[in-house]
Amino acid sequence: MNRPDASMTLLRDLQEGALEPEYREGSRRPPSRLRFGFTVTLLVLLITVAALQTTRGAGTAADQRAQLLERIASARTQQAELSALVTSLEGEIRDLGDAAIGDPATLPARFNETDAAQWWHYLTQNYGLTLSIKVSEDDLELPADSGMTLRYAERG
Repeated sequence: MNRPDASMTLLRDLQEGALEPEYREGSRRPPSRLRFGFTVTLLVLLITVAALQTTRGAGTAADQRAQLLERIASARTQQAELSALVTSLEGEIRDLGDAAIGDPATLPARFNETDAAQWWHYLTQNYGLTLSIKVSEDDLELPADSGMTLRYAERG
């Protein structure tokens, strides 16, 4: 026998002529009511468990969302407090700077009372160097002293 499905003859023989006649009859019989009822009950049970897990998870998600919103509100409050503290500290630093330099209107007079002013008077009288101090109407910026360097000179 040279048929294309010749290798499947054993399986075909088992299907066509079962060893036990009850086996052949059992495979052709419709499912019983008991089996159908069990299948329906199992399906309803699985759907019920899935629905319960879904509703429980929704409550947990809502709780987690509420906690997250509380944490965000707390962080925003803390950020506002820190921002107010920064503003306060910047104002204090500005006030300390003004206190260290003093009143800009009296700065030229106070400079004339220092040893540096006496040194400038000596340089003016002996070498013709000049110094001018202007009162600024804007904020006063006082750069750090870079040492004794000549920045501008004219022949006299």
